Amino acid sequence: ASAPSEMNAEADEADAGADVILPAGLERPEGLDPVAWQKLRISCRPPRIFVDRRRLSEESRAALEKQRGITVVEAITLYFELRGLGYLKGFGEGQKCYSERGRKWARENTSNQRLALNFWSEALGDGPVDETEIDAVSDALELLWRIPSNHGKSAADRDDVSYLELIERADAREANGAAAARTAEREGATAEQIDRIRLESHVKRLSVNTYVKHGRVLRAVGEMLWDMQLVDRNPFAICNWTNAELAELKKTEENHGRVAWDDRIHALFGSPVFREELEDVGDPLFWAPLIARLQGFRMEECLQLGPEDFGSDRGIPYMRVRNTIINGVKTLTSERTVPVHPQLVELGLLKLVELRRRQGHIRLFPFLTRGKCKGTFSANFSKSFAYYRRKHDIYWAGLDFHALRTTFHNDLLSDDKSDAIRCRLMGHARTDEGDRSYGQSLGIEALASRLHSVKVDLSMVRSPFRDEPGQPATSRAAAQGLRLVG
Repeated sequence: ASAPSEMNAEADEADAGADVILPAGLERPEGLDPVAWQKLRISCRPPRIFVDRRRLSEESRAALEKQRGITVVEAITLYFELRGLGYLKGFGEGQKCYSERGRKWARENTSNQRLALNFWSEALGDGPVDETEIDAVSDALELLWRIPSNHGKSAADRDDVSYLELIERADAREANGAAAARTAEREGATAEQIDRIRLESHVKRLSVNTYVKHGRVLRAVGEMLWDMQLVDRNPFAICNWTNAELAELKKTEENHGRVAWDDRIHALFGSPVFREELEDVGDPLFWAPLIARLQGFRMEECLQLGPEDFGSDRGIPYMRVRNTIINGVKTLTSERTVPVHPQLVELGLLKLVELRRRQGHIRLFPFLTRGKCKGTFSANFSKSFAYYRRKHDIYWAGLDFHALRTTFHNDLLSDDKSDAIRCRLMGHARTDEGDRSYGQSLGIEALASRLHSVKVDLSMVRSPFRDEPGQPATSRAAAQGLRLVG
């Protein structure tokens, strides 16, 4: 039997009108089309705006004109503007605003505003707040834990490095320290020397108090929107902690390590889209998670791949992450050319490349749509991936799409090999000039050798290009004398 792509059906319904919002978690009444349903919701909860719009920026005034559809960034920007003008929390009724109080609040919350605008849009995207999944907020809170406590100290990092990359750099430093400690122990170092190595490589993450403070900012943004009746549900309401929860959090304050997929990844790769015949051999729900796990690509990097991003050098197939007029990258160091993992070759990725080339497509996944706000493929696909995991009961907090890249990163960190190669494969910047020059001059063979050390059990995955179920990854691995592990 053919298994159709399981992209979220509601995403298609949204095309009924460019401004139609489909709140996540709310079921549309039978007999109402999306447009009529939105009109009904607005009639039940019409916007109630009691602030002086004249004092707001043009962008915030435009956001308030929307009866529905205010985005994550628009909402956060509006909240900080209003508090900076001297308004207090509680926007369900009129209130006085005191300019001096607002200026003082703005000065004291500069760093909070910077993190709120950059981190939450990075973790959640910049889609409509109403369409933000509660599960996505939960996953974002897991990431928030892992931000280094000194994240705002360096002006260079503030301007050029994303929060996800700061987290990955911290993870790499700690993993390298653990490897150095193991080496020192084998060489007979004293317990004190080993402890010193561990201490020097440890990266302090956000404290419980700071973590909760930033989380409560998002909750306050949601409460503002609810008071103003600009949303029909508040996905940020989960950013709330009781005293008992705070006490529990403090017990694990120093234990916020990497969140990587464990054996539960077998449930993901054993789910229908990976086992059954596909209507489209280029279904991104099949290919994107595999590329993330085997290549360490970010979601947008996977989704924007096209036939022209693939080639061959010295007989080794490669794929490129490029910054072009139709593609974007996180940073310039994200641009990279890396070998194609042999297990992806075995599953038929290069056959998909040739198929799309013959069809005249410039994308491997030409039927994906971009998000309305930021114009990224990941804005819509992330919702589809979350919907798919919930539908098939394979959703676990923290084990999201980015955790597939984290798991690949863990594989590279655990083999005690060249850090320059790791950075090249991950698209990370090197702070040491010597390592940076070495990483840029690495040949395709060295990168391929390191990439081949990443081995994943894909015996349950059916190649879209095979007529019968098989074990595509196993046969290739056996030919190379590799033992597959999860």
